[in-house]
Amino acid sequence: MGVFVICSTHEATGKTAVCAGLAVNFAREGKKVGYFRLPAPQGVDGDTAFMKKALGIEDGMSPEQMMKGKDVVLVEARLGHDVSSPESRLVLENARRWQAKVIAVEACSEGGQFSTDVCRTYGSLICGLILNRVPASKLGEFKKQASLLEREGIRLLGIIPESRSLLAITVGEIAGLIGGKILNSAEKAEELVENYMLGAMVVDSGREYFARRQAKAVVLRHDRADMQLAALETPTTCLVLGGSQEPPFHNVAYQAQLRGVPVITSALPVPEIVKRLEAAVLGGRLRQAGKLPRLGEIVRQGLLFPLN
Repeated sequence: MGVFVICSTHEATGKTAVCAGLAVNFAREGKKVGYFRLPAPQGVDGDTAFMKKALGIEDGMSPEQMMKGKDVVLVEARLGHDVSSPESRLVLENARRWQAKVIAVEACSEGGQFSTDVCRTYGSLICGLILNRVPASKLGEFKKQASLLEREGIRLLGIIPESRSLLAITVGEIAGLIGGKILNSAEKAEELVENYMLGAMVVDSGREYFARRQAKAVVLRHDRADMQLAALETPTTCLVLGGSQEPPFHNVAYQAQLRGVPVITSALPVPEIVKRLEAAVLGGRLRQAGKLPRLGEIVRQGLLFPLN
């Protein structure tokens, strides 16, 4: 059995996404995969619940029970900022007991920078580093840096590119975020939204403007039926109307029903809707099963060495 501890010293580096991508690839090889977090989360944790559901893991299983009968076990862990911290001791002592490989995950900042502090702090206790959310424009640059990192004793195991499709959230999640109601085509609540558009500045250019993006949610004021109809003439995943939870104008409702485009109404004004959607996307969590195949492919292509 192989045990991999996927860790970082801070939140939001994409540890769960890396675990999920690895799990998909191990499963494709016919391996039985286990997963848990260390330390165990307090209360309900969406990431853990998602991973357990995706892997068919029962609730309430201890780490020892999780490891029985598994070919690979992925442990998502948070390290402290130094080796002597309680969090670090818990993770590293268990990693030694399990003879696990400890892999650090770091995410690029907005400027395309990354930190190797975790590897420098923990030295030989970390077997390698995976860089996550690397902008496409920086991929070649980071690959060239692999040999430089090796000279510092840091083994670069993978470079996972940034993917807009992995930041997507579902139609149902959008409705929940803005206290909205899905008025029609509720069966499409699990469809993923990758892009967001607001109303065009010029009415006559509405159709051409909205045609620029696919897999999109169009966010408009409830009273802008002209822009709503223009958006519905282009590939649109859902229509989000702000300022009222009343049904849209009859011709808008008819066209949306005809085209199978869910309409979400919210009492919130459009600026507040945009603010909430931005926060959800930027702080996005992997909790949609529809992303797993794509995530598995991205992680597989990003690994520079096989993990075995």
